[in-house]
Amino acid sequence: MDTIDQALGLEPGGQLYVQALQLLDWGRTLRLTCSYRFPDGEAHALNLVFQDCREFKWRVYAFDDDRPDVALVDARLGRGGHRSPAHLLTDRFGLTLIYGELQVERGGNGA
Repeated sequence: MDTIDQALGLEPGGQLYVQALQLLDWGRTLRLTCSYRFPDGEAHALNLVFQDCREFKWRVYAFDDDRPDVALVDARLGRGGHRSPAHLLTDRFGLTLIYGELQVERGGNGA
């Protein structure tokens, strides 16, 4: 997780949770509504918006509880411009996608 902390400019040691996932523009845009919880318990909302998506690979692992958010366990953001895929692994699903651009919207719907 340190790599995504650094890539997003977040304080190391916290935990990123996915709270919602939206497919927009007929799948060309993927928006992950997230909450980043700092080690002291404070949370900040942010959205990860993958634009100009061309390919998704989705694997569901479990839906055995009613938690509203899902911990991001491992993430490799790849490279935009469709050069290398992003790999996101949570405790419920895994997602691989090829995208054009990643935008981070701070203070979005989350926390």
